[in-house]
Amino acid sequence: MGLADEGAVRKYRDCLANYGAIIGQAYLYLTEDLDSIRGSVRKDRSGHIDVRGMGYDDFVSLAQGALQRAIKNIQNPTIRNMEVRATTDGGPCRFDRETTNIKCGPDLMIIGTKPQLFVSGIEFYGEKFAGYAGT
Repeated sequence: MGLADEGAVRKYRDCLANYGAIIGQAYLYLTEDLDSIRGSVRKDRSGHIDVRGMGYDDFVSLAQGALQRAIKNIQNPTIRNMEVRATTDGGPCRFDRETTNIKCGPDLMIIGTKPQLFVSGIEFYGEKFAGYAGT
């Protein structure tokens, strides 16, 4: 079954891909910043960061700086390439088993209150961003 406004679906996909790239890159920038100040930082297997010895306001400032840098520049080549792959794919968009699942070429969007975008099987937006997760 085809979609009524495939152009609008692609624009939505492109927004999710852009947001996923920005947040994934910001995560990497923040991790680098925390490593550079040699704070007491630990990551568990799922990538969650535990920071000790730093005030909340200092952490928020680092996170905001990382986000601003990511908005200006996606430096990680894997993230950049996945974003480009998602936003330039011209494959047809079709419903996939349910009306909340839309597949455009190899990419899958799950539409709902917590949207998700999978690029070549990797969660790019949703619970993970560009494949990275953290709290």
